[in-house]
Amino acid sequence: MYCKQCGSQVGEDAIFCNQCGTHKSGNSIKESGNADKTSYKHSKEVKMEYMIEPIGTHFRSRDIQALVKRFNNNSKEGFRFHSVFEASQPSGCLGFGGPITTLFAVYEKEV
Repeated sequence: MYCKQCGSQVGEDAIFCNQCGTHKSGNSIKESGNADKTSYKHSKEVKMEYMIEPIGTHFRSRDIQALVKRFNNNSKEGFRFHSVFEASQPSGCLGFGGPITTLFAVYEKEV
């Protein structure tokens, strides 16, 4: 499958093109939100909204309970859990310390 916008090859399960960020339907996306949560709204034809939220990397029992509460709160707002992805930043200031890894939860809802 190929992106309708830039022509790059896109995996069958992909939602967005890895090269240009266009939704697989060919509709561009717009970013909105605040520092903690970022929503990506598709054009009106698709009628879907995505929210990406950092959820951390290390979890203890009480952290899992708090995460379940966050997922449930987002569900009450109409968002359905979609997936998790991992992102890493290079090491700290002047190269000291290891890379910082964060997990992000992706939610979706019809609008």
